[in-house]
Amino acid sequence: NNEGVVSYISYNALACGMTYSGPDYYISTQKTSIRNLTPTGYTFNGWTGANGSTPQKDVVIPVGWTGTKKFVANCTEHTYTIKLDYSNYSGYSGTLDYSGVDYTKAPYCGSSTKFCTYKYSQKITIPYNQVTREGYVFKGWATTTYGVAEYDEGEQVSRLTAKNNGVVTLYARWEKA
Repeated sequence: NNEGVVSYISYNALACGMTYSGPDYYISTQKTSIRNLTPTGYTFNGWTGANGSTPQKDVVIPVGWTGTKKFVANCTEHTYTIKLDYSNYSGYSGTLDYSGVDYTKAPYCGSSTKFCTYKYSQKITIPYNQVTREGYVFKGWATTTYGVAEYDEGEQVSRLTAKNNGVVTLYARWEKA
């Protein structure tokens, strides 16, 4: 048969945090390429399944194959660190004012630092402020040094950055009491 045999392809890209709709069939008389993925928050390691158990990128279904082929995407989820900054700016000069901050009550994420590491898709709770600052009231967490509070303590979030090994700094926002 010069037209070849039409066969189906199925994909599973859930390990990459996504669905994938590539070519859903191939013809035995033609090469068919399986596109590499570019998932947000993950590193694509390659496809396994019909092509073997070792992840491979740039997979091609060769001429002559027939039958349904299944491909599974293999990815590594990115991680990022949340750094808590309890400082506050004073006035318009941009100088940081650390006076009156009691760091002994800061959340430590199981270590002696103020850094917490999370997976990209992991649902996390924005840290509750355990720190006191004399003469001030805590108003929430901002994502920039001079920004307004974007997150409330205890708020559930995920995917704060897709960058692998990225750092998200949350700045405590204080208001004079």
